[in-house]
Parts: sequence; C-alpha cells; structure tokens
Amino acid sequence: MKNIWNSTTKDLVKKYVAYRIPAIRDLVFPRYRYSIDPAQLAFLVNGIESTKETGGGVVLEIGVSWGQTSVFLLEHLRSTQSQRPVVLIDTFEGFVESSMRYEVAHRGKKKADIDQFRYCSPAIFEHNLRRLGYDNFEVIVGDCCEVDYEAIGPIAVALLDVDLYLPTKYTLDKLWPHVAPGGSVLVDDCIQGTEWDGALQAYSEFIKSHDMPFVQVGSKGGALTKCR
Repeated sequence: MKNIWNSTTKDLVKKYVAYRIPAIRDLVFPRYRYSIDPAQLAFLVNGIESTKETGGGVVLEIGVSWGQTSVFLLEHLRSTQSQRPVVLIDTFEGFVESSMRYEVAHRGKKKADIDQFRYCSPAIFEHNLRRLGYDNFEVIVGDCCEVDYEAIGPIAVALLDVDLYLPTKYTLDKLWPHVAPGGSVLVDDCIQGTEWDGALQAYSEFIKSHDMPFVQVGSKGGALTKCR
C-alpha cells in the first residue's frame, strides 16, 4: 500500500490539530497589532508616497514603544525598494518627570495612570529591527523636546506619538519649521477624555495659532500638512 503520510501531509495534520488546541490556538489567533488606526497607517504611507517627487525626505517616528509602527514604516519602504532614512526617537525610559508633573498639577491626571513605557530598551529595540533585515534607520535616544530637528530634516512625514501635553506642544513647535513643503505630521491620541488627551490640547492649540483646520485621521489622529 502506498504511504500517504509524506512530510507535507504530516505537517498539514500537525497544523490542523494545533489550530484546534486552545492553548496553541490563542498564540496564533489573528489580532490587530498596531496602536494606531488603519487610517493613520494609510496616512503615513500616503505621506511617504506623495513626497517622492519632491526629493523624499526623512521619515520620522517620535515615540516608538515596542516598534510595531516602526516595522510597518520600514517594511513599506523596503517593499517599495526605497532606502529613504527613518529616524526613530524615544527616551526608552518613559515620560520625563516634568511632563508628568504638569499633567498632574495642571490637567488633573493621576501619575499612576500615565507613568508608563519604562520597560523599553534602545539596544533591544535596535537589535530587533536589525534582525528583521532593516538598516536604513537611526535611533535617537532622548527627550523629543531636546532633539535638533534642523539637523534631521528635511522631514517628509512624521508620526508624533508622545501622548502628553508638554512634549507634544514643544515638539510641534520645534519640528514644524523643518517639515518639507508637501510634508505632513500625524499626531496620535487626539481624542478627548483619555489619559493621553494632552496630545489633543497641544494639537488644537497649534492649529489655532497657525490658522489651520482640524484634520481628523481615523478615530484619534490629528493631521498637519505643509503647503508646497
């Protein structure tokens, strides 16, 4: 009798059984792995693509956490055979104390609710990206309010995901002059009534001072686009 249990069949049976064992099934259960909306991801891709003809420019992510969105941006560039540089900025030690104190003293937040993200490591973060084969990126460790954006620019598209009022406010002020014509900035967490609505306050104040409209992207993104 012909042996039907070849390696392909055995592998298929193993997968069939594993898919139905709850403990294993839960590990491969499909889930959305990004902290920002699909519409926000699409906005970033469109920003990258729309600036190709103007010479490109840096792709910037401020506030990287574990790096899910960093991988998304790098993979998009790789899939389109682009070596455009990606700059990734984070303290990797959570929010700075002065920003948290402001949230508590002036915005009625509880420190326990916002004192997060201290578990990250720049060495592990960079190692993980290089393991995936990416090399067109630079990691800047530090407070985004203190970064020299002129040295980084021109900036084609930026994701600003630092949640609290002060870092969002100061970074927008420092970043915006170095965004290239046609470039864009996406501010995350522009939604009222959360621990992170300081981003919404800072974004709202910025667009008011620059006579710009509120442009909502997805459920919680606020966008800025510089005229060409």
